[in-house]
Amino acid sequence: MLYIISVFLTENMRREKVIKEEEVEIYQYGIQITMANLINLLGILAIGVLLKTLMFIILFYCVFSSLRIFCGGYHAKSFQNCFLLTMLIFSGNSIARRIIDVMPWLSIAISVLLFTFIIIKAPIENEFRPLNREEQKKFKQYGLIVCCFWTIVSFVFIKKAIMTVVFFAEITVLVLMLATENTKFLK
Repeated sequence: MLYIISVFLTENMRREKVIKEEEVEIYQYGIQITMANLINLLGILAIGVLLKTLMFIILFYCVFSSLRIFCGGYHAKSFQNCFLLTMLIFSGNSIARRIIDVMPWLSIAISVLLFTFIIIKAPIENEFRPLNREEQKKFKQYGLIVCCFWTIVSFVFIKKAIMTVVFFAEITVLVLMLATENTKFLK
């Protein structure tokens, strides 16, 4: 469906000479990604409203997304699978936040584990967008900086809710990185 909409829009833009023929594929891809991200965001916000954890979801989204950009990890091969996995991650973390009483030392342990994994393995490359050597180095540095930033934020505010969000975001990114790393061996 996203593909059909993007083709329709880019064909109209090409016909109206808004874009050149050689730019059609780039615009189709950009439109598909934008629509997919918007649908995911609306789904995430809906989960937050339904589970009455909207602020948690928004903060989790910020922490998770900023870590994920630089650390990498598993990427679904289709929009449907990506959407389902995203909804599962956000629903699961939103529900788990209500159930699990996270201790500060556990957040520190997960942060140290994520720091270590970032130093050793990050970024985990996405097969759809390989990185050159310079990008890999930059992403590793940024991944460490973002991980440090969120860990420090969680301890500066010493609010259990913020620590919990950072904890769940870091553990989710770590699991996605490990899942990708382990699936490479299965191929």
